[in-house]
Parts: sequence; C-alpha cells; structure tokens
Amino acid sequence: VITLCFFAQSQTVSNVDSYQEGTNIVITYQLTGCQANQQSGLFIYYSVNEDRFMGPIKTVTGDVGDKLFTDGAKKAVLHEFLSLANSILKKST
Repeated sequence: VITLCFFAQSQTVSNVDSYQEGTNIVITYQLTGCQANQQSGLFIYYSVNEDRFMGPIKTVTGDVGDKLFTDGAKKAVLHEFLSLANSILKKST
C-alpha cells in the first residue's frame, strides 16, 4: 500500500491514480484549496501487509516535499520502485 500524506490546512488531494512506467511508479493527483505563499508538505509512505506506515520514501521526484504548492494537476515519480519493493519485502520476511 502506498499513501500520499499531505500536511497543510484546507487543501484537498483528490483523483489519485498510479501506474507503472518501466521500473518507476507514477502517481498523479489533483490539488485544490492552496493559498498564495502558503508552504505545504506532501510525502509518500508505504505499508507492507497492513503493518505500520514507513517513510517518507526518498526516491521520489516531482510534486512532493516541503514547498509552495499551487492548485492543479500534480505528478510524482517513485524511481526504481521495483528495487525498493524487493528491499522492503526482504526486510518484512
């Protein structure tokens, strides 16, 4: 399970979708309710076998992290996700 975690006030994350692109996972989402010059944080966490959430995942680029966000369509890319997933699964067994 991969989860978007958004730290902010009154913003909404919706229309979340994901797909595999090579060895990467692309996550797209819609962000609304951003105020001018308001810094927010958006991070991606994971869970294995419904255990506690771990993260944030570090191998992510795009519309993630602590920054000034604006409303609109967003995209984040989890790089080399298959390698990360294999590493996570080895640790959980």
